Amino acid sequence: MPYVHVQLAPIGENSHRDEIKQMRRSRVMSLRRFHLPCARRLTPDVLSHRCAACIAVTSKEAAPSPLPRLESLDDAVQALKKAKHIVVVVGAGISVSCGIPDFRSKDGIYALANDMGLDLPDAESLFDMDFFRSNPMPFFRFAAAFFKDRSFTPSPTHRFLRRLHDQNQLLRVYSQNVDGLEAAAGVTNVIQCHGTLATSSCMSCDYTVDTSAALQSCQRDGVIPRCPHCIHGILKPNITFFGETLQDATRHALPLDRNKADLVLVMGTSLQVSPVADIPVYLNAVPQILVNMQSVRPRRSLAHRGFDVECLGPSDAIVEYLITAMDGRVSPSPTHMHAPNRHCFEGCHVLDDVPTAEHPQSPPDAFHWYRGFDTLLLFT
Repeated sequence: MPYVHVQLAPIGENSHRDEIKQMRRSRVMSLRRFHLPCARRLTPDVLSHRCAACIAVTSKEAAPSPLPRLESLDDAVQALKKAKHIVVVVGAGISVSCGIPDFRSKDGIYALANDMGLDLPDAESLFDMDFFRSNPMPFFRFAAAFFKDRSFTPSPTHRFLRRLHDQNQLLRVYSQNVDGLEAAAGVTNVIQCHGTLATSSCMSCDYTVDTSAALQSCQRDGVIPRCPHCIHGILKPNITFFGETLQDATRHALPLDRNKADLVLVMGTSLQVSPVADIPVYLNAVPQILVNMQSVRPRRSLAHRGFDVECLGPSDAIVEYLITAMDGRVSPSPTHMHAPNRHCFEGCHVLDDVPTAEHPQSPPDAFHWYRGFDTLLLFT
């Protein structure tokens, strides 16, 4: 069990009073348990549902044996052709081409919120539950302006997921997105880990309406949407804000998928938010392909063996290549490679590295640097 208990030394072996004190202190200290992988303080027999290692502890099934690793882009194409139970983890990057910005880029949602001059202590407070309870108006001002006269359609990446779905290769999609475009593309086996913007519910009576209807009053009159059923309650979109409990669907599905998955595909995510960010760690025995603008690793990456193949660039361009390669047709080649298992599409997306035109006999550098959002991370 991945827990550490604090043990106390005996105080006085011959003193009954000291023994009673020791028992009392031991009981208190037994409550101070820390889960080593996620450093979360735990009470007895309570596991963190936000940590993949905690989820692994609750699983009654033995960990599956590691599957053979992928060593090249061609291996990745062949794996996508042959896999029968693919687990896909998607983030905001697959919806950028639909006109939906991601969160942290220079043109992302947080940058837009800053430009609007909302009454926010910081941009992330836009989705902070405590701040929303105290002052929901900045969120609704942003939502009303952002969604006014806008409609979104699935991207080529969403249609690629539909292709896997139609070919009965898709085991499950774990989506961090709230736009519902996976369902719009016809993909059914999706877990919306952070909820959906399609509906809003009253914070007082749970009455549910379409979000488009809820935002009309804000767009028309500049007022906070109120529940038509109980009159006074605020209609909050059914997305997970920071500080809210995530849905249990992820925790229930992961142990089932662990013993079936034969390939993991991570697309358009920086892997910054648990528990979705921990899925690659939890499915560590399964070959894994990264499709993203930049090379990333889960925050708790010590237990992660690394992605077998990294395809760096716009996800739509990458899936175009993968589809043509899977179909055996002539396909555009990646722009260049940095190693046999790291390829760039439509320009270079690797920082401080020199691309190579041919497969190198050994990696061109011993370490690869990736500049994260706040820190400089070292990858080996």
